[in-house]
Amino acid sequence: MSLLTANLKHLYQRRLLWLLHLVLGCFVPMTVAMFLKRPVAGEGRFVGLVVLAFAVGMLAGMVQMEILIKPFAFSLPGHRLTVRRFILTVGVVSNLITCLIFLLYPGVPGGYVPVLLYSAFCAGLIFYLAGAWIAFSSAQPLAYIGFGALIVVVGQAFDLLVLLERAIVETPAVVIALGLATAGAMWLYLGKEDLARRNCLRPWMGLDVSFDPESARRFRERKAGARHWKQLKDHPRPWVQALFLGRMQRQAPFGTARFVWGSLYTSYAVAFSQWRGFLLFALFLSLFLGYTGGRMWIIVIFAPFMLLAQRRPSLYSALPIAGGRSQRLVSTLATAVVGSLLTALAIGVAVLGSIPLAAVAPDIDYRGLHLRFETIGPQVFWAVVFLPLMHAIHLIFYRRPMAIMGALMALLTCGFIITSLPGQRGLMVLSSTQNAAALAALLWMVFVGILYHVAKNRCLVR
Repeated sequence: MSLLTANLKHLYQRRLLWLLHLVLGCFVPMTVAMFLKRPVAGEGRFVGLVVLAFAVGMLAGMVQMEILIKPFAFSLPGHRLTVRRFILTVGVVSNLITCLIFLLYPGVPGGYVPVLLYSAFCAGLIFYLAGAWIAFSSAQPLAYIGFGALIVVVGQAFDLLVLLERAIVETPAVVIALGLATAGAMWLYLGKEDLARRNCLRPWMGLDVSFDPESARRFRERKAGARHWKQLKDHPRPWVQALFLGRMQRQAPFGTARFVWGSLYTSYAVAFSQWRGFLLFALFLSLFLGYTGGRMWIIVIFAPFMLLAQRRPSLYSALPIAGGRSQRLVSTLATAVVGSLLTALAIGVAVLGSIPLAAVAPDIDYRGLHLRFETIGPQVFWAVVFLPLMHAIHLIFYRRPMAIMGALMALLTCGFIITSLPGQRGLMVLSSTQNAAALAALLWMVFVGILYHVAKNRCLVR
């Protein structure tokens, strides 16, 4: 048995990969069914499997990285060159199969079919190698799965899939050249002599760690520890310490107010100190929502949710602290309120910034994609309405990242359903101040109820 064959056996011998094969296998018939339902050229229906190659490449790269980070990888004879043979073999085979869908592309002369197939193959290879490169370069490659889903949603909104299909059909020479250049660069990158040495014992979150809450917690703590020590060299600034610690020291030693100010300091002191990043985020938000016309307001939920997922709720603690259940309850509620106010402030700055930007922002017109900057409407504040629900989800599923991600996807789906209602009904729902106020009050009551139950009845040592 060759080394390449032994590595390929990982694809069907690991039970965890069976689940991922099933998930990927569900997307393939869905993509083909969408194509068969309406096999029309120029609508981006032929490139679904091309984009799906990104996830396949990431999966293949993660299988190899799980071997490279182990010290025993040094004792495997010839394994350094086997890595690139494995990556390229899986990529070539998978994209040879998926590019065959372009055999059904309408209106293509017979002599042009081989060129079209080769162009589609190279386009899929680019996406595949991009996913594999992220698996090798990122410490948490699975985090990019959500980013990939976001790219697909944004791509549909901006007709990027249509542009990709046009590039494959109309400019095959460019696509083929990019595909060959990408393959060559990846071949050289994976053939470096120091590949195993650079990745040995590297902090890396693979498939096994991602589905093991305890291992995932240890990984985050180890990575966050090094980052926080580097960050604390310059932050928090003295004025931030005076703002929080000064008020904290003026409170009673074991009082609730002192505990609340301490929780706010640990949660938001660095964020206050790095206020320039806050303004840059507001500027990015203004440009993004201005060019999308505010239709993508649901995406705004991603930013605070990702920040929440990276930190421990104030309610829980693994250390003996001078705070009882009542103090932790109040401090967690205060932290959630301040976080929601900061998010609302960022959105407000973005909305106000869109007013002068509307006069100077240029129109974007590229190959049929026309974007015009518009002043952001009030419907974007609906992202703030759902924040207490996010806090409640984080509180309940703190140790279950997959459950948190599933709840987030369900929340995003509901938001897209509301915004895609036929006619003006979706806009009427979003523009109603009474609906927003009523739903916000209901969600805050739900969050407070869940917080009270958890704080009074659950174990808080985590």
